[in-house]
Amino acid sequence: MTKLICFDFDGTLCNSWPPFEQAALRYTAQNNLPALCTKTLLEGYGYPEEHQFWEGLPQDQQLEHLYTLYRLVDDPRHELMEGLFPTLYDGVLDTLDDLKSRGYTLAIVTARPNDPLQVILNHHDMHRFFCGYRTHDDVKNRGEKCKPHPDQLLSVIRELNFTPEDSFMIGDTCMDMKMANAAKVKAIGVTWGNHCITRLSENGANHVVQDAFSDLRDVIENWDLEFQAA
Repeated sequence: MTKLICFDFDGTLCNSWPPFEQAALRYTAQNNLPALCTKTLLEGYGYPEEHQFWEGLPQDQQLEHLYTLYRLVDDPRHELMEGLFPTLYDGVLDTLDDLKSRGYTLAIVTARPNDPLQVILNHHDMHRFFCGYRTHDDVKNRGEKCKPHPDQLLSVIRELNFTPEDSFMIGDTCMDMKMANAAKVKAIGVTWGNHCITRLSENGANHVVQDAFSDLRDVIENWDLEFQAA
């Protein structure tokens, strides 16, 4: 029986951090904000209320600037990005191609809006791999709740005629793991994005891949053998 593999995008398939970091520093300078802690910006993704990004700036103003920044840099065509596109992690294209050839159906579930996502997919010639998408646009267009709620994951599973039991969710953040758990989907964390193995495991990852994107293939292929026997 074929299975569905849903991927987060930023921090899982593509390394969006370097251009985002530089854009965040430019945004900070343009808006005369206090010094930005980029380490906190990386580690605090998904939980902004718990962190101080611009020291000394009131929390409500920090959140306002942060969400404005997210929406601006979502689009690689924005002037803040200075023409820089996120790069793919090593092994992504070959691994996706291999998974497709083995009969898996692939989809993306991301917080990035649809239009800039499609621009990046076009840039890297990735449309050929994916049969379904859920993006920030679906929060408005479909009334779906965003991560860590399971709405978008369950929605794309239904659209592609799979069940949660036959589906995987792969992501780099605690929100991805929580979403997968809430949807009763197999949760695989990766550590080359935002969150470490400890945080991913504590937030519901059934398995965490730490070394290479290509390792995902063996984890998925051997899932039933390893995890049902455990």
